[in-house]
Amino acid sequence: MKQRIMFMPHPPIIIEEIGGKEREPAQETIQGMRALAKKVGHIQPDTIIFITPHGNAFSDATCILDGEAFEGSFQQFGHPKIGSQKVVNRTLTKKIVEKLRDEKINTVVMTQELADTYNISTGLDHGVLVPMHYIDKEYDTYTIVHITPGFTPLSENYQIGQCINRVIESYAKETGQEILVLVSGDLSHALKDSGPYAYHPDGIRFDTMVQNAIHEKRVDPLLELSSDFIDNAAQCGLRPYLIGFGLLEAGIDASQIFSYEGPFGVGYLTAYMEGGGIMNGLSHVDEYVQLARKSIEHYVKTHKKYTFNAQEFSQEFVDEAMSKRSGVFVSIHKHGNLRGCIGTIQGVNENIIEEIIYNGISACSSDPRFNPVAESELEDLEVKVDVLMPIEPIKSAEQLDVDMYGVIVEQGIKRGLLLPRLEGVDTVEEQINIAKQKAGITEGSYALFRFKVERHE
Repeated sequence: MKQRIMFMPHPPIIIEEIGGKEREPAQETIQGMRALAKKVGHIQPDTIIFITPHGNAFSDATCILDGEAFEGSFQQFGHPKIGSQKVVNRTLTKKIVEKLRDEKINTVVMTQELADTYNISTGLDHGVLVPMHYIDKEYDTYTIVHITPGFTPLSENYQIGQCINRVIESYAKETGQEILVLVSGDLSHALKDSGPYAYHPDGIRFDTMVQNAIHEKRVDPLLELSSDFIDNAAQCGLRPYLIGFGLLEAGIDASQIFSYEGPFGVGYLTAYMEGGGIMNGLSHVDEYVQLARKSIEHYVKTHKKYTFNAQEFSQEFVDEAMSKRSGVFVSIHKHGNLRGCIGTIQGVNENIIEEIIYNGISACSSDPRFNPVAESELEDLEVKVDVLMPIEPIKSAEQLDVDMYGVIVEQGIKRGLLLPRLEGVDTVEEQINIAKQKAGITEGSYALFRFKVERHE
């Protein structure tokens, strides 16, 4: 399963009902929040794990909320009527607590009874509520897990992320549920003298290091920061971010910064990372892509079909891909430009492995729009694999979304297909028109179908 991590800041001022016109300098952040929220809507997770620095924080322990449900509002910011309530995934919460304690990581399970005993409040803090405000506009039917890191060693926070990752992998296999992790954190509060703290040059240095860690998929520099540097940066997001990086210990397949700005003297970053790829010098390639590439390279070099060797792949991949049949598209790009794309709408081979092998061969040799791929080009190729989910008929274009669904346009024996999330295809109208062109449909009525894909790149 792919591990998905989103990074969001939490300034209440970017909520329209709170900030009003004062939020205008933070438009890049707002757009980033909206883009990530839309992405959550596409993923539709069953549970979101919120990592927030503003819950019940301890000097020597990680705190995890436990109860049937928790609520919170922006009362401390003068808006008690704005807030939210969410049900807790107590099963996943319990498994995370057990794992952390097994690893000897000091953990406080904050129930309402314990909070009452110590006369402290508990609930959803603004580190959760601000991201949740944007997410819920796109998708709100999820349960939560609420985690607040303590002021513990940086390496321990990274280790916490590793533990959570292992729990998520096991839990997802058991339940089939989709789990998303939301890391909430502002960066330096010392970017301007007019900000919450006096200006310090380590502030922008810190923010740059965090951005570089995401771009370069390398967390080591953040784990080595001195306490003086951390204090000078005056931030609240470092430990939640380290938990996020720990969750991706096996490697990063994709990373994207949607926005960064410091309009009020505080650094706000919106970003997304997905498990797989390269981090800390460890290389990992998605095995669907690895198989497609092997098929392409073998055929280009020998003009013969690649024979699948299970020993070259993980047992998990073999079991999964060998047991399923589905339509598959293999796409080849060179220097960002399409170099070949061939696929099947429904599985015509005995399993997904054979589907990938045959469509990889077709994509590199039989796409009528391109010459066959030459051996000299192989090092420059980027390969993607889309596994098609079940196809369903729809009544109108209103049931389409270019980011979520691919489309099939059908008229008699004419049929055109377009995959979702294609660069340059921004509207449903464009999506349908391109599919019609591919089918050779120029006039008359036609049937519409939609499908989701599992993309590997």
